[in-house]
Amino acid sequence: MSAGNILITQGTQSNVPVDTIGTVNFPVMKRDLGLYGVSSLAAPFGTTLYTTANSLGTIKPAVAGSSIYVTDIIISCGSATTISIGMGGTTTPLIGTMSFAANGGLAMPFMTPGSVTSGSALVYQQTTSGGPLSITVNGFVG
Repeated sequence: MSAGNILITQGTQSNVPVDTIGTVNFPVMKRDLGLYGVSSLAAPFGTTLYTTANSLGTIKPAVAGSSIYVTDIIISCGSATTISIGMGGTTTPLIGTMSFAANGGLAMPFMTPGSVTSGSALVYQQTTSGGPLSITVNGFVG
């Protein structure tokens, strides 16, 4: 079958999904174009954590053989504090140390997703003893 300058050749695959309109079957085309070199079938995630501890904590655990991509971060601090977001540990920062005033925060969408090294966890460190801290992160694993 030929349409304009497109040539469609029948193959041997017998389980091609179709949409049926009336009595005509139309093959369903699915392409995996990906985003930033990552399969579009990557697993999305969203997580929110809340703490009052001055500690190193995990936002998203490591996934063997996959990277964690961050598309959005929201941070809210009840008291003046500093926070680092990193991979595996905060010595390799995804976002460097940020200083917040009491009742401060940020909402940051990434035009290009930030990512951690394959097999590393996404972590945070509240380095100044502080009050309540809330971190919300959205992204995908691929």
